[in-house]
Amino acid sequence: SMTASYRLSAALALLSLPRGGEGTSIKTDYLPLGHVRTDPILSQTCLTDHVHTFYGPNVMPRPEVTFEDLVATTDNTGNVEENKSLYWHPTVYRYDQLTGTYTRNEIGQSSAYYIWANEDSPRAFPPGFRMIAGRNGDTESEFPNAFAECVEPSPCLRPDGCHTENDFFPREACVELEVSMFFPNCWDGRLDSADHASHVAYTIEGGEVDGTCPDTHPLKIPQISFFFRIFDYDGGWHTFSDGSSIFHADYISGWDQDFMQGVLDNCETESLGPNPDSFCEEHITFRDGPKCTDEATCDFASPILLEKLRQIQPRTLPDMQAGISPEATDVVSSLPRGTCTGTLLLPPGVVTKPP
Repeated sequence: SMTASYRLSAALALLSLPRGGEGTSIKTDYLPLGHVRTDPILSQTCLTDHVHTFYGPNVMPRPEVTFEDLVATTDNTGNVEENKSLYWHPTVYRYDQLTGTYTRNEIGQSSAYYIWANEDSPRAFPPGFRMIAGRNGDTESEFPNAFAECVEPSPCLRPDGCHTENDFFPREACVELEVSMFFPNCWDGRLDSADHASHVAYTIEGGEVDGTCPDTHPLKIPQISFFFRIFDYDGGWHTFSDGSSIFHADYISGWDQDFMQGVLDNCETESLGPNPDSFCEEHITFRDGPKCTDEATCDFASPILLEKLRQIQPRTLPDMQAGISPEATDVVSSLPRGTCTGTLLLPPGVVTKPP
């Protein structure tokens, strides 16, 4: 059934997304690196407000992690050799009303798509570039367009009932739940900003990748669209770790700027959306290649693709309870919350001197 849903969602994607035009997109795939209550953009010294699910280089996502730490890695939960970027979003929990417990949902496969209009001559992210997007939902000027698509919906049959107080996650069950959002693709040239969001902006027409940038943010950057998927989603009460119904996400670039600029300048795939058949595979190295791009012969929903992604995962992932915080994040009686609360372990090699 997972195969069927995969197949259906991939076929729907090809039908529904904009094709053609001088546009390019790259689909990169991930499995989670781990889950911990840090946010290396918001704080370099503390645990932060809520648990995040991380993807990317095989590194401990401690508060103080840097661009240099990312690019020094040789292993990754993602499938592109040259992409050492770190992505994260609030962790998803299933709330059981009978037991009063929150259980972390298993994330099936995630994708970061890079999308750009070639005529816009987008800029590559420089070392140190970072951003947070979607914290306010859709507004008059912000268009993350966060969406939870229920593939093959069926009635929720949970033993604890199907009441929910979250209006983002569907009440019905789904063979596959596909959750997506878009980062902004206009930029003012700064690596970061005080709120970690105002140095970037969406195009003024509603966030279209080939739209017009506001005068305050005249530079185009590639648009990142981030998807995560939950297979055999059982419906009912699910929530983000911050208790909200808003899907936001964070990004620290881990690309070599010159390499990425070469890809942006030289690849063109006639895809102006998060499409399953566009990779720029002649310009970047896929660890789970070769990539199939022919609509007529490729099964973009084949379970073999997920198996190939599993096979390239790091042999050991960071033990975040041993290396960052002992706090449990898998099954909890209340969502772990509170900026600068809880135990942040010392970085490896740091010893406190006795008084």
